[in-house]
Amino acid sequence: ASISGTIRDPSGEPVAGARVSFHPGYYPSAPKYVETKTDASGRYELTMKDDSRGMVIWNGPISPTNFIMAQSLGRNLAAIQEFVTIPTNLDLTLQPGITISGSVKDTEGAPVINATVDISMLSGSSIPRLWPQPVKVDAQGSFTFPALPQGRKYEFWQGINAKGYGTAYGFLKPEDSKTNHYEFPAFVLKRADRKLAGQILGRDGKPVVGARVNMSGQGQLMFRETKSGGQGHFSFDGVCAGEVRVDARYYTSRSEE
Repeated sequence: ASISGTIRDPSGEPVAGARVSFHPGYYPSAPKYVETKTDASGRYELTMKDDSRGMVIWNGPISPTNFIMAQSLGRNLAAIQEFVTIPTNLDLTLQPGITISGSVKDTEGAPVINATVDISMLSGSSIPRLWPQPVKVDAQGSFTFPALPQGRKYEFWQGINAKGYGTAYGFLKPEDSKTNHYEFPAFVLKRADRKLAGQILGRDGKPVVGARVNMSGQGQLMFRETKSGGQGHFSFDGVCAGEVRVDARYYTSRSEE
């Protein structure tokens, strides 16, 4: 299957060299992300890549909304069209877009040059990432996302990350993205140079082996989980200074502690 069409600027003229990308929804056998560029006459063709893995058990909610986004990066123009049923032909007219920028620093104000930024946009009932891979910052620790649709919600929900550091988050409300440029205040990452360790005890005061232990906190790395080992001990490396929350759960056939 493929989608083709013409990309035009606000005056109706075809746009050559525009980036056109297909962003799948979140549902079984959704096609993969794919992108292309328009030719000299503003035409594009996107060939869908099947992401089917056969019969699988689906885990989580379903969001059937796909979208196509077109961007003229140099002119800061963008267009977006959402749909459930994938069309065969789709023409888009670009409108003024928004450029989102920011920088990543450590707690001493120095740029974190190995940071990556993962930006997502609300579409339908999900907030898919806009590109398959996180984007690296430049040598000054800065990032720029040009030519995005205005009036949308944007979020760094998967975090701004760097090896050896914690995580930072941010979001932009739809009403705040109705402008041609928005610059976030500097995102500050804390060094993840500490260790957190402890012991899980049951209601009877005895060590619990095999409990699921989760750790979270502002600026901490995401999705931290481990299991308690011998004598109920657990530990996390790569922990940042500051408050943390630790949750422990132990499931048996009869109860949860």
